[in-house]
Amino acid sequence: MDETRIKRDLDKLEASIKWFKAIAFGLIILGFACLYVVHWQNENVEPMQWNEVGDFLGGTMVGIWSLAGLVFIYVAFLGQKQQMIYQQQELDLNRQEIKQTNETLQLQQREMAVQNETAKRQQFENLFFNMIDTHLKIVADIDITEVGAGKFTGRDVFVRCLKKELGGAPEGLAKIEAYKKAYSKYSAEFGHYYRFLYRIISRIDEQKFVSKSKFDPTGNPDREYALYNYEIRYEYTSIVRSLLSDEELEMLFYNMLLYSDLKFKALIEKYCLLKSIPNGQEKIDNPEYDFDAGAIQKLKNSYLNELHQLKNE
Repeated sequence: MDETRIKRDLDKLEASIKWFKAIAFGLIILGFACLYVVHWQNENVEPMQWNEVGDFLGGTMVGIWSLAGLVFIYVAFLGQKQQMIYQQQELDLNRQEIKQTNETLQLQQREMAVQNETAKRQQFENLFFNMIDTHLKIVADIDITEVGAGKFTGRDVFVRCLKKELGGAPEGLAKIEAYKKAYSKYSAEFGHYYRFLYRIISRIDEQKFVSKSKFDPTGNPDREYALYNYEIRYEYTSIVRSLLSDEELEMLFYNMLLYSDLKFKALIEKYCLLKSIPNGQEKIDNPEYDFDAGAIQKLKNSYLNELHQLKNE
């Protein structure tokens, strides 16, 4: 109820109660006054006339006091109405307090959710950058030794492999076949590298950065939840992509095509991991290569396009 209206109603009731109480007491006093006047005027009345005096007093005083009784009943009714308004006011205050308590609890829950998400984000980032350090160490520890050419370490191994093992093969299936032979030759060096690189990307893909409760349930919370999580994941995979040299991207491309049945290919395509690969358009246009162009071009990445549409809605 509106507080101004409640106050106005209570003031009116309070005034009415005072007035009707005054009227009721006035009627009672009037009754006694009548009794006094009759008694004063009939002090010497004969006993035979007492019946007439009694009838007069009964008719007059009973009527006046009965009216006073009715007024008191009405005053009681007004008091009850006043009490009901006070109770209603108290109920409204209780409802308001409950509402404020619920809002406070919801705010605390949101704050706790944010704190939990922040803690999870920090925990993930600690793990993520530790994995990045491990990945860089794995790259640095890769080495091959060739008779007459000497020892190659780190990223020079990728450069050497591309030049010696894949350099003479034309783009297409011949290139994939050449990579297959090279991988068999250097599997001890490259196996650990690709497995751990896959683990970094898959760990990012598994991480839930945004809670579904943040999104409007009347809309499409599942879609928004998935896409906003994807946006944050894409930022982390972009960090990983920035660490890969051109030669590593080339080797990753052929590895993706050779082992296209593995989950890593889907993640490479999902997060556009080959965006910076040299001659990317030529690889997209080559009919012998079977892969999603979204792995190389952001404009052809279905996840990024859907995210862009969602933000423009």
